Amino acid sequence: MASARKPPPRRKSCTECIKSKRRCDQGLPSCTRCRKLKLECNYVASTRILSPNETLLPSTSDSLGTSLAQVSSPLAPQGESLVNSIDPSLINSNDLTACHLLSELDGNFSINLDDHNLPAPTLADHPMVRHVNQEIIFGDVSTIIASRFKYGIDQLNSGPKEMVLKTQTAWSHPLLYEGEMPPSLQDAHAACALYIAKHEANAHVVLRHVRTRLEGLLASPAPVGPCELLAKAHALVLYCIMLFFDGGVLERARAEAALEQLESSAIALYPLVGIIDPIPETLSYYPTASTTSIWKTWIFRESVRRTFLTCYFFISMCHVMREQFHYCSSRTAFSSIWTASAHLWSARNLLEFTTVWNERNHYVVHGLDLTEIIGNAHADDVDEFGRMLLVAHMGADDARGWFHTRGGVL
Repeated sequence: MASARKPPPRRKSCTECIKSKRRCDQGLPSCTRCRKLKLECNYVASTRILSPNETLLPSTSDSLGTSLAQVSSPLAPQGESLVNSIDPSLINSNDLTACHLLSELDGNFSINLDDHNLPAPTLADHPMVRHVNQEIIFGDVSTIIASRFKYGIDQLNSGPKEMVLKTQTAWSHPLLYEGEMPPSLQDAHAACALYIAKHEANAHVVLRHVRTRLEGLLASPAPVGPCELLAKAHALVLYCIMLFFDGGVLERARAEAALEQLESSAIALYPLVGIIDPIPETLSYYPTASTTSIWKTWIFRESVRRTFLTCYFFISMCHVMREQFHYCSSRTAFSSIWTASAHLWSARNLLEFTTVWNERNHYVVHGLDLTEIIGNAHADDVDEFGRMLLVAHMGADDARGWFHTRGGVL
């Protein structure tokens, strides 16, 4: 029988509000008063210390029940599957856009990690978990946020603006929706446009609109294909970012209430993450038909993988901010795969992608193991998404030092 755990202590007011004897809304990373007055917002350090047998993430036996096949997702009506099946053999088809090339696939599909023959890593031994555990034992929550999550928070905060101005984020490729954007993301895109035009006079109207759109997304039917599934995950992440970081108590509570749906959305993406597409070591410059198909497939697959990890990064960050150190992000996050190459990600045409693939190194990261990147990559190999994970893994000071030794700046 699992031992009962005491709930985390309620966070006290920040030091500035205590000093001024003002009511503090306990917002993170800073409260509303400090943000408006441009004050440095700090909270009293937590005195909670983990016992030697506790870790930030418990063993995989605690994660998501005994089988993800038993998950009943809040994203789908009762009895309805999360997504329709995807035949990996069809993924290399030549269609007009990277995302839309998967839109006509259907069938039934079981979300069961056991079918993928995944290893069951001991999460407590993972370097990223071990490093954060040390900071929990010897530091406080504000130290962890500043060292591990602040850079990532800044990247997440830039997501709505980047989506409007460039139709991209650190986890969604700019060419992904070049041909067609699913309706769920069209709504989120419009909400982001309102959000970046927000000011003091219209903030309550804008945030109410974002909250309403999020509620509509959660009540919508389950996605019917891989492109719609990915778009819904992108929309959910954007709504949660806008409400969690910049809303009042009501908006932040709504974003936190959506974390379960966000995790279900990530779980639904998982079967798309682990498919390894056969790509030759050298791509053909001419003729271009096969290379075009490979590029479009890579854009979709890499966007799925980055979105999957971004969902878990956001969820983990929210739990750390609430001093809930025992959140288990499940072994899926530690069985992921993504490609670390700023040059491949930023390629804007087929020739550029082909040249980068043939002539530059790129690093396929398995299970959040960043060892090869740390040992061999150059600073310009790491894009914003990779930087976000590197800082979470190494801490801000070590990450700055690493980039300096590689001729770059964090």
